[in-house]
Order: sequence, then structure tokens, then C-alpha cells
Amino acid sequence: MTRLKNEIANGVRLENASWRTWWKKRNGLKTVTPETLNWYVCSFFQRSPLD
Repeated sequence: MTRLKNEIANGVRLENASWRTWWKKRNGLKTVTPETLNWYVCSFFQRSPLD
């Protein structure tokens, strides 16, 4: 995967996701939801520049 990351579409993102998934499984970590972190996107940033 690492050697081919620049040759496939979204390869760098796929590599990152693969490492994160591997680390999560290896260490028995659970998924944390955005709600748990109180991680919301402000509606100001969701607007178009033309709004």
C-alpha cells in the first residue's frame, strides 16, 4: 500500500485510513463519535461565499 499510494486515486488518504484502522485494531480502541467530542461544524463555515 505505502509504495503505491501515489499511483492510485486517493492513495494517500487510503494509506492514512489503513494505518488508523490498523492502530485501532492493534490497540483494541473504540470509535469515538463527534458528539462525544462535542465536535460540530459551525454553520458559518458551511455557507457558500455567494450567500
